[in-house]
Parts: sequence; structure tokens; C-alpha cells
Amino acid sequence: MKKQKCITFLQETHCTRELENTWKQEWGGDIVFSHGSSNSKGVAILLPKQADYTILNKEVDNDGRFIIIEIKYENEIYVLINIYAPTQNHENEQIHVINKIRDSLAPYEGGNIILGGDLNLALNPLKDKKGGSTTTLTCNKYRTELLALTDALNLTDIWRMKNGETFLFTWHNKKK
Repeated sequence: MKKQKCITFLQETHCTRELENTWKQEWGGDIVFSHGSSNSKGVAILLPKQADYTILNKEVDNDGRFIIIEIKYENEIYVLINIYAPTQNHENEQIHVINKIRDSLAPYEGGNIILGGDLNLALNPLKDKKGGSTTTLTCNKYRTELLALTDALNLTDIWRMKNGETFLFTWHNKKK
């Protein structure tokens, strides 16, 4: 990651406050953390040492679920959101996280927003997953709330836009 010299979003970091300095020394640049515990949750945004940026504002979720930072980078203002959403069997918690993020992003509507992370959801179940039921993934409240957020902020799934009909996954259920 250091060689790439780019802003990096990590999820499920399992990092604790006690390890922050070790991570920062290894990375060599700035890191914004939202800690979970040493065995669950946690997100981080790694900012490369070589980048010319200024952090203008940040919001760090106390439960290790998301980070929102506003930065000035190359004379532009960007809002970076890194999410590690709860899994599908925790729908109320998923909705709670999305609603907190929506409230926090209201002042940035129309801005340069980059949202990344692990949403624990296939945005387009017909293209982004193989097998299983698509009904449960297209008809739940969390998915509805997440899509409403992306619509309100005019966000685009850039991977899907650049890869069209490509069928590719980062996770596979070995049981099926």
C-alpha cells in the first residue's frame, strides 16, 4: 500500500488504541481510526505521507462502524466515508448506522463525496452475487435506506459503472 501512495480504506481492522502508534509508524503517514475491539469491527483511513492534504473536519463513530473526514486535497474539498456495516442479521443496527451517516453528510450534499467500505450488502443482487435468494436482498429496509442515501447524495457505484456486466466477487460462500 505504501508503494501505491494513495488514500486507503480498511475495514475489520481489529485495531485498538494501544496499537495506533505501531500502525502509524509502519504506514509512515497519518491514519484516522474508528476502533471496534481487538477481535471485531474497526475502520481506518490511511493518508499517504507524500500527499498534500489538510484534514478540515472528522467524525469517528465510537462503535468502529464508520469514519467521515473532510479533506482539502489538491485545492479541492472531498468528504471521505469509510463504512463497515453490520451483517444482514442485524438489520436494525444497519439502519441505525446508515441514518447516522445520512445525518452527518447533510451539510456536504452536492459535494465531492467518496463512500467506500464493506456495506455487507449487494447493491445489485442480480449482478453482484451468485446463488441464494435475491428477494431478501432486494426487499429489506436497510437496502432501501442505503439506496435512498446514495440517491440523495447522487453517488454512483463506480466499480459497477466501469465494469458493466462483469460478474466478479470478493467473497464466496464455500457452503453453497
